[in-house]
Amino acid sequence: MKPQEAELVSEISKLQFMVTELKTGFTSALLELGRIQHGDSHLREELEENRKSCQKKAFRLEALVESLREELGVLRSQIVQLYSNRPGPEPDGKSLTSKPRESDPAEPAGVCECCAPPPACLSRGKLLLHCFLQGLKAGLSEGTGQ
Repeated sequence: MKPQEAELVSEISKLQFMVTELKTGFTSALLELGRIQHGDSHLREELEENRKSCQKKAFRLEALVESLREELGVLRSQIVQLYSNRPGPEPDGKSLTSKPRESDPAEPAGVCECCAPPPACLSRGKLLLHCFLQGLKAGLSEGTGQ
């Protein structure tokens, strides 16, 4: 064999080795890409599940807030009605609340006995909160047998 042919065979052998290395590298890269895509699809599914869960929770919270808003509106209208139905001060200047109250056994203990009209500076929110807390207090005292 001539020296040129031997050199040519050596070069061809090197090229074949390089092609084999490239094939191995591409195969590894494709396998890694497949793993990444599988992981990506898994993350997308998990993200979608989390999004749906958060959306359900948001809808539930929105419904609870709306329900609370309606209940507070009803309470507010009841409070306004109670204040508007209360008799005013008596002609002699004494209010009806200045008379000693007799205990009504049907009335729960711990109910707010402040029957005077709210001061002008008392905001509606404070009034609503006060009445709500008094209702809670009355409900708690009913449940404990006090």
